[in-house]
Amino acid sequence: MRKVLIVAVASLGLMTAACSKATQEKTSEDTKAAAAKTGEAIKDVASSPEMKSVGSDLKAAAHETADAAKDVAGQAKVAGKDIASDVKKNTAEAKEKVQEDTKK
Repeated sequence: MRKVLIVAVASLGLMTAACSKATQEKTSEDTKAAAAKTGEAIKDVASSPEMKSVGSDLKAAAHETADAAKDVAGQAKVAGKDIASDVKKNTAEAKEKVQEDTKK
């Protein structure tokens, strides 16, 4: 395992030394140019009408979702009150029936 590591490090050193200064500079320039083009492309996409439309659509969807959540919460509140009222009524009726049955 150690020999493989030594050979790999030696090969890396030879490859680095084999690259001329011109090749290293060209690679650096190409990398910088690619990064600049990528940055420009990202800016173009971000400022495109399509992306602005997507942003508007997301905003509208968020508002619709919030409105729907408020409606559901309101309905749940009403349903909860109805259930509580039914439970109270049924409890009173059951209590009354138990009292009637115990009197017999």
